[in-house]
Amino acid sequence: MGQLNHSERSVAVYKDAVVPHDGLCQLLVTDVPTRWSSTYISMDRIYTCYSRLAAFFASPEVRAGARKRQLTSSEWDRVREVIGVMKGLFEVLIRSQSATQSFSHLLSLLVSLWRVLHAEPFFVPARVGFTLAVGNEEIEKYIEEHCTAPVIIVD
Repeated sequence: MGQLNHSERSVAVYKDAVVPHDGLCQLLVTDVPTRWSSTYISMDRIYTCYSRLAAFFASPEVRAGARKRQLTSSEWDRVREVIGVMKGLFEVLIRSQSATQSFSHLLSLLVSLWRVLHAEPFFVPARVGFTLAVGNEEIEKYIEEHCTAPVIIVD
């Protein structure tokens, strides 16, 4: 993904990508090898920009060399899982840097983190997808387009 930060052409294609229901364009963040928290921030940004990256790689202006860097579905799932693991660690790191928090507070955070990492269920971010529009007309339109199951209409 470093290609997007080093090539002005790639940055322009990325920024100009048409993404429905997408807000302001967020550029990707490069991680710094000496700061592991930047890896979490970088991966979180990549995951947040999934829709824009999909539009970027679908663009005819993207060359074959850059397309080779596109993540597969299983790689996106792996990113999601890694973010789930790193999120707790990142939060403990950020909270531990507070000048006003006591050591006992940090210890309680670490105990909470230990419990989360050793729990049977493990929570990861939801799969990325386009947000659904809100409103009666949009809901009816969505139901018509995705009517594979019975629908209950509540008045």
